[in-house]
Amino acid sequence: MGKIAVLTHINPDFDAICSASTLVSFLKKTTDNEVYLILEPTQLVDKLYGNVKHYSVDDVKKIKFNTVYVCDVNEQDRTYGLGILNKVSKDNRYLFDHHDGCRVPLDIYDNRKLVYPDYSSTCEVLTRFLDINVFSLEEKKNLLLGIASDTAGFNRSMKDNTCRMIEKLGLGDDIRKEIIDKISELSYEQQLLFDSIYAYDIGISGIKTFITKTNMDSTMLVKHPKFDNYMKATLEYPVTIFIVEMPDKTLVKFKKIDDCSIDILEIAKSINGGGHFNRCSGKIYDKSLNEVIDIIKDKICKQDIITNHKVLKKQKS
Repeated sequence: MGKIAVLTHINPDFDAICSASTLVSFLKKTTDNEVYLILEPTQLVDKLYGNVKHYSVDDVKKIKFNTVYVCDVNEQDRTYGLGILNKVSKDNRYLFDHHDGCRVPLDIYDNRKLVYPDYSSTCEVLTRFLDINVFSLEEKKNLLLGIASDTAGFNRSMKDNTCRMIEKLGLGDDIRKEIIDKISELSYEQQLLFDSIYAYDIGISGIKTFITKTNMDSTMLVKHPKFDNYMKATLEYPVTIFIVEMPDKTLVKFKKIDDCSIDILEIAKSINGGGHFNRCSGKIYDKSLNEVIDIIKDKICKQDIITNHKVLKKQKS
């Protein structure tokens, strides 16, 4: 009997937690191995899995794993437990993911990667490739929770595959409502955080920017369906930027309409990030808010920004 580790990314969101935990359940039911769910301790992990057995990297540092699965991340510097992956033979490393942009990918053979950018979440990829008949109702709801979160309550990035996987899970409208209610809950701290968001003009036409400052886990903000209202890009504002100041770094989220020619993914990758061509994020360390804004403006203005025959220009002072 071997030992399997299931990893995901640093500061895990709903899709990361739900896909990794569901894969653990599947492996426990279909193999004779010991399977370990390894998650970075965060507020969201505590909220979702306070009663589910999971481990930090320190908890398993003396365990020798035979196989590693990674969910929802394909970047070396964003993977929680990268050292665990690197100690396992490359023949026994596997990946489930849906992101199409990364900087330094994980050292995993291509034929062991199931990466599908035409799915909106990693939970959809698992629904597609695992035998869902193995899962209980609660485990199917877990997959739907990851899908619901990465689509902002089924309101964003609802691709054809997304709809097919939701139907494949076979859960009724009452359960879908239950899931949406769960991800839409606002804690007192989250409400304060949303109340502190303000609009900011960075001086480039067609760019809409919002800023907030927090000491809490940013995932609790940016993965909430309410956050999506701020990130909607339009013909009038084809690019949206959201800046979250935190004590150790500044998180920068980008979104654009599909026909906007600015390469926000390239910008995100240049500031320690990645994601999708029309929705992505990055991080900037040890810079003031003004410095962060100047960095973003400089990167935008160096690109040819044309969308729908409208040129985004730096406003005259």
